[in-house]
Amino acid sequence: MTQKSSADVAMAVVLPLDVAANKLMKIEEELRHLNTKVSSFEQERESGLLRDWIEARLERIHETLDSIRERLADISSEIQPTREALARTSPEAAHATAKPGLADADSLWDRKSQPGRDD
Repeated sequence: MTQKSSADVAMAVVLPLDVAANKLMKIEEELRHLNTKVSSFEQERESGLLRDWIEARLERIHETLDSIRERLADISSEIQPTREALARTSPEAAHATAKPGLADADSLWDRKSQPGRDD
């Protein structure tokens, strides 16, 4: 299997994830707007028929959100290096694939004197 370039990965995965995130943000905004509408229809909310209609749709939304959470978990697990993959790589490469922590960030700014450098 050939390694894909960073540009290929960005076009195939990263950009579509950005699009999905933007769509979900718009949906969240629509739901917030609908919530304000529902609260303004107090008398209609007491109607059993309207409540049943809304509850059925909310249940479908909850099921969809559960499915989205599962897909997000799948994607997250796919991007994490497996133990076997880490075992096949050198310790330096395994360290590079690990999530950077605070200590790693500090080491980026380590200003130990280096030959040929004026501090």
